[in-house]
Amino acid sequence: MDAPTSNSQYNWVWKGVSNPTSYKYMSNQIKTIWVVLNGERREVPEGLTIATFLSHLGLPEGRVAVELDRQIVRKTDWNSKLVAEGAQVEVVHFVGGGRA
Repeated sequence: MDAPTSNSQYNWVWKGVSNPTSYKYMSNQIKTIWVVLNGERREVPEGLTIATFLSHLGLPEGRVAVELDRQIVRKTDWNSKLVAEGAQVEVVHFVGGGRA
């Protein structure tokens, strides 16, 4: 599919991140899904990986652990593991402490 030459009818959003030759466009109506984040139901854009999910929420990737559907997800898998409809996500922040 070629890139549209005009956006007068739709607001187009580029979705092909890693491969600039594969064009995927979507209209200005972004599909959303419902997930549960730390016990709270939230609506988020469809198609997020764990890494983009954290970014969407404004959460830093450093010093956090992520559990997806009761399974701990290794940081090396964050870019490939998708957050699906109804997912149970737990994000835990590590906090330093101890004696000085």
